[in-house]
Amino acid sequence: MQNQQTATIIGGGHSGLTAAIMLAKLGINIVVLERSEYANKKNSHQEPSRLLALAKGSVDAYRKAGVANIAELGQSINHIRVYDRGSGAIIDYAPEEVGYDNFGYMLPERVLMQLLLESAAKYENIEIRYGVQPTKVEQQTHQVLVHYPEAKSLSAELLVLADGRNSKLAKRIGLESQECDYKQYGIVCDVAHEEDHCGVAVELCLPGGPFAILPKAGGYSSSLVWVEPVGIAEDVVRMAHDDIETLIAERFDGYLGRVKLVSQVKLFPLHMVTCRQYYSNRTALIGDTAHAIHPLAGQGFNLAMRDIIALAEQVQAQLDTGLDIGSLAMLQEYNNIRKFDTNLMIEATDSLNKILSSNFAPLKVLRGMGMRAINQIKPLKRKIIRYAMGL
Repeated sequence: MQNQQTATIIGGGHSGLTAAIMLAKLGINIVVLERSEYANKKNSHQEPSRLLALAKGSVDAYRKAGVANIAELGQSINHIRVYDRGSGAIIDYAPEEVGYDNFGYMLPERVLMQLLLESAAKYENIEIRYGVQPTKVEQQTHQVLVHYPEAKSLSAELLVLADGRNSKLAKRIGLESQECDYKQYGIVCDVAHEEDHCGVAVELCLPGGPFAILPKAGGYSSSLVWVEPVGIAEDVVRMAHDDIETLIAERFDGYLGRVKLVSQVKLFPLHMVTCRQYYSNRTALIGDTAHAIHPLAGQGFNLAMRDIIALAEQVQAQLDTGLDIGSLAMLQEYNNIRKFDTNLMIEATDSLNKILSSNFAPLKVLRGMGMRAINQIKPLKRKIIRYAMGL
């Protein structure tokens, strides 16, 4: 009975492939539809790394699913420091405060993609079809049909949408999203530096927005996520390479010694997007299709992982009792579990962005006071750490 049930996943990115692996491990037949050709895509060495912060909970889930080598290929996050340069306030987060030796790992997006592709290839019950653009979803009582030009239709008991924010398919089946434009860009690039970062991630609170220094494997290079208002960010990327390097060095202010820009500089618009609900008839939304948040807390992909873990747990419960993996009751339970957690993170990151990006003098004073209080109130700090680690 278990092997006869099928799930179709639309979107073969990090979230879609992760869901495929975790559901395939339960014995379900999986078909992944992806419009791009990842297998043939080559990455330029000049492209920024675009690191993903994989919290301990996410790393543990991958380990259980058989996705190996994250620790070997990634950089452990050994310490996190948040520093408000205006007030001098600091929050130091140490994993030892909750009994661990690291928070998780930093891993380039392209490295995680390769690990997922290698892991998916080991499952006979996973089929990935590239170059496929679904045109219609037909939700029936006992199955869901996905139509696309290359075939008449593909049927499954469960459909998982992992095709990114503002999914057209989600809208076509009535799952509308709401969006907040932060009117900011994330400026992303890689730098080399003279001193070893020792696995420390740093987030500076600067007038334009957060400036995150994310440690890369090897010790002597980091990835930057530098937030600025739209106009300023566009001016930055138009500057000469040496001038951008000078701006970066000014923000580092001597931290890690001499700094050198070693990649292209890319811009990414920052929006908050969330769907009002994460399910429809025989359909579940995961990752950016369900919600996309501000990157300042580094929790975007970890939220996606929590979606996938929760969905897999609900599907496992259905299989254990011989029930339908696409039942409405199961999907409603999945939605209820994920909505609370996601809304909490959305509110937190939205408020943090406003506070950390504000130049309003009284708010800057309160920001410094709040940061000092968090750093001193140990039970509160431990609670924040455990939540961020997905524990």
